[in-house]
Amino acid sequence: MLGFSRSRIDVVTEAAHPVFRVIDDPVVPAAARARHGIPADGALLVYVGGMNAHKNILGLLKAMPTIVAQHRGVHLAIVGDTSGKGFWDNVGELRRYVADHAPLAEHVHFTGYVSDAALAELLNGAYALVFPSLWEGFGLPAVEAMSCGVPVLASRRASLPEVVGDAGLYFEPADPTAIAACVLSLLRDPA
Repeated sequence: MLGFSRSRIDVVTEAAHPVFRVIDDPVVPAAARARHGIPADGALLVYVGGMNAHKNILGLLKAMPTIVAQHRGVHLAIVGDTSGKGFWDNVGELRRYVADHAPLAEHVHFTGYVSDAALAELLNGAYALVFPSLWEGFGLPAVEAMSCGVPVLASRRASLPEVVGDAGLYFEPADPTAIAACVLSLLRDPA
């Protein structure tokens, strides 16, 4: 079409930075949890990304009471810029929701921004990455989590099924009950 030979064209897909890998030393992810005040015991779910409304963190928070009711030791780390200065940021609404639903406060941890190396350490201690976006351009956190050997639970919308493929479990993101059911299915049967 443009007069270039196909042999001169390569498709370069998005990839995780090499820092995202399986860390064999269990002390490293345990220390990462401790740095963020996350108890060492219990399953850790991680959300990574912006605090924008379309990321649907509120939907994930609404699923947490159902999850916690069946697995008291579950914790959720919300990783990303919590300064409140982001474009279309709703971090204030998220913090209010957690505060207004007091039992959640001991299970939800806002870490703020972390470096890639610190994120890799935290992911290595995670039970799963939960990616509840209503729409997404690509979904790099899913690739980063998979590079760390962490299961991905993702929205069945937009690019996420293409990015995660058959390596993840999917849910309808607009339904907190569906999000909870997906998380609980992994907690009950991690295989």
